[in-house]
Amino acid sequence: MKTRRFTAPILVLGLLLTSCFVCSAADLYVGAANCSITPDRPIMLAGQFHRRISNGVQIPIEANVVALESREGDQGSESVIIVGTDLVCVQPDLQKALVREIARTVPDFDVSRLVLTSTHTHASAVTDENEYVLPKDENVMKPSEYITWVCPIIAQTVKRAWESRKKGSFSYGLDFAVIGYNRRSVYEDGSAVMYGRTETPNFRSIEGMEDRDVNSMFFWDADGKLLAMLLNVSCPSQEVEGIWQVSSDYWGVARGILRKDFQDENLTIVPSCGAAGDLSPHVRYAGGAVSRMDALRGVSRLQELGRRLAVAVESTYKTVQNDRFDQPILRYKSAWLTLPMRIPTEAEYRQCCERYEYLTKNEPENAQIGWNKSTMDRYEDLARNPHPTYETPISVLRLGNVVFCTNQFELYTDFSIQIKARSRATQTFVTQLACCAGKPDEQNLVDGKPFPWTFPRLAGTYLPSERAKQGGGYGAIVQSNTVGPEGGQMIVEETLKLIEELFNE
Repeated sequence: MKTRRFTAPILVLGLLLTSCFVCSAADLYVGAANCSITPDRPIMLAGQFHRRISNGVQIPIEANVVALESREGDQGSESVIIVGTDLVCVQPDLQKALVREIARTVPDFDVSRLVLTSTHTHASAVTDENEYVLPKDENVMKPSEYITWVCPIIAQTVKRAWESRKKGSFSYGLDFAVIGYNRRSVYEDGSAVMYGRTETPNFRSIEGMEDRDVNSMFFWDADGKLLAMLLNVSCPSQEVEGIWQVSSDYWGVARGILRKDFQDENLTIVPSCGAAGDLSPHVRYAGGAVSRMDALRGVSRLQELGRRLAVAVESTYKTVQNDRFDQPILRYKSAWLTLPMRIPTEAEYRQCCERYEYLTKNEPENAQIGWNKSTMDRYEDLARNPHPTYETPISVLRLGNVVFCTNQFELYTDFSIQIKARSRATQTFVTQLACCAGKPDEQNLVDGKPFPWTFPRLAGTYLPSERAKQGGGYGAIVQSNTVGPEGGQMIVEETLKLIEELFNE
């Protein structure tokens, strides 16, 4: 009798809860678009210390955009737009101009929900006017000219993605591919060298971890048409980093394969670079065996890397294509962190001074001049500010049981593995060289009105692990680092804190 007494109330309560849940469920709306950001004039190419002027195009560079909105009836409750670019990084000058252009072009979108990512290709446009000595040739597009040219193109693409959003669904999955290799060699004396030789008697180990994850999200409309992919690979796009042509590197190859296989030449494929400050696509040992296999397959190393990525994505797609979610939780949070800057020692300062003087006299076009000068300035400012800090934004997007996390640095893999291992999400994308809104800044104006976006002072710099700092070498010396390992651990902890908040709301 006691059981019967409580059955009806429990049933009624259950129906009420179910009804409330159904009423509060939010539909996912998706929009997508892409565009070429390849100029029709020569440009200065980013990614090397020496200046390069492009003499052609190997593979066009693109911007790919996905717009996501959670909508209850006719009311949008949350929205995010992710813009993936084939650039070395989104430099501050470009970031400022682009965000303002998007704010003007898409006034009904809150740009505090905008995320900009880059593939770190070393064969795309320079967007910092002070990075290299500017060429005198008027036919070469200067960084400021490229910014003026490209911002309206990307902003219009963002507008097309935003205005095309429609009711849809998404799926996600994980596969693996060998694309990135740890690029730091450790020797008998404990020193480390980026791209150091491995065939020498004093070679002892490869320094750190490698991340084989290929993270994928797929987005469909209500009719089942595939609209976009959001992909994440922990490897910079720099297999052909030294060429004198514009190139989207292995991402361009992979996009070509995927668009052909999915029979959609306009498929939006949004790239993002996973944490890979100590990784690259360059093989570190067994090079002869790898070259032999490429030759037997009849492919270049670039083609092989693109193929590997495409195979992993297509394998994931086949597995998860029917496991779709049309009412996932969509939440987004960003935070503004104050990190301790890495402080140069007196010996490091003197070394920078010597190098600066030599380059100024003998190699005036070498970008290492500014690289060393900024470190000298940091040391000389210690008398006024003995505990310098650097402010930077991070963000986390939750979509169902997946999270997409961003930071602006070339983050060493140790940190992202911590985030992935400790994350509450089923699957975690960690994206470096990305920028997002941090704290509101009343000084930023669009058409005389403030908008919520604060810009960091610098573009992405390496953020090394503690073991890398001890080993030294490019990528882990003070000139390479605005922030040291302590700051990297703070990014880990604060990112995990945001993830927890998103799952506890």
